[in-house]
Amino acid sequence: MVRPRALFEHPRLGRALARAFDDAGDQALFDRARRVGYDVRTVDRAVMAWSARTTWSAGVGAFDTRRIETMLWERLLPPRGRVERDGVIRVEGALGREPVALAVWNACAFVAYGEGPTSARANELALRGREGSADDDTLLRWHGATIPVAVQTHAPETLLEGVHDVELTADVVEGGVVVVLRVEGALPIDAVARVQRALAVFREGPLGESIGARRWASAERVRVEVVDNTLVLRAVVPWVALDAIADVLRGRVGDAPSERGTGANVLQF
Repeated sequence: MVRPRALFEHPRLGRALARAFDDAGDQALFDRARRVGYDVRTVDRAVMAWSARTTWSAGVGAFDTRRIETMLWERLLPPRGRVERDGVIRVEGALGREPVALAVWNACAFVAYGEGPTSARANELALRGREGSADDDTLLRWHGATIPVAVQTHAPETLLEGVHDVELTADVVEGGVVVVLRVEGALPIDAVARVQRALAVFREGPLGESIGARRWASAERVRVEVVDNTLVLRAVVPWVALDAIADVLRGRVGDAPSERGTGANVLQF
C-alpha cells in the first residue's frame, strides 16, 4: 500500500523525489498518463500485488473513471467485453497476448486493474471487500510471504531459511522518514548479531558512505530486536540522506543540499 499524492506533495519527500527523476523520467510518467488516463503521482491511495503470472493494482483518487475505461477499451483487442452493474463497470479483453481486466466504481473513484489470467478474479475480490476495508494512514506498507530476491542475494542464507512473513513500513517523522522492517519466522538465535553485521557492511560500503549511513545507520541509532519470533528493525533516515539517495539514483554523488538549504560537496548532518 502506498500514498503517491502524499509522497509527491510532501515538502521534503517531494523535493527528494523530484531530484530522483530526470527529464526522461518525467516524460515517461507523462506519456503513461496520456495512455492510461491518469498520472500515478495524483493517486491518493494505491495497492499493488503480483504472483507468478498476474500483476494487479488498485487505487482511490480524483480519477476520471469514464476516461480511464474509454482509453483502455480503445486499446483492447477482440474479443473484448464490457458490463455495467450496480454502479461498477467491468472491462475485459487482451493487450497483445496478455488478458487484462479493469473495474471502475465511479461513486468512490475506485479503479482496479490487472494483467494476467487471474486479473478479473482479483478485481472481484477487491470490489467485494471495498466497503469494509480499513483506512490506513501509513505512507508506505510492503508485505510479502517471502524475502525479495534483491534482499536474498545480500542477506545470510541461514537468516532467511525459516522466514514466512515480511513487512516494511515507512512514515514521515520530524527528522526524516522512519523505516520499520518486521521479519517473522524461525529465526536463528544470533539473528540480531547477524543483522548488525550486515548493517556494518552497508555503512562501510560505497552506497552507505555516499549517503552518510555511518551517522544515521550506526548501531546506536538503528534499533534491532527479536520479539516472539519476529525481528524488528527501526531506523530514521534523515532528510539529507534521502536527498543523497535521490542523487545516487540519478548518478550524482556529493551534491545533495545540506540541512541549512545550501549546496554542499559533502553531506552535512
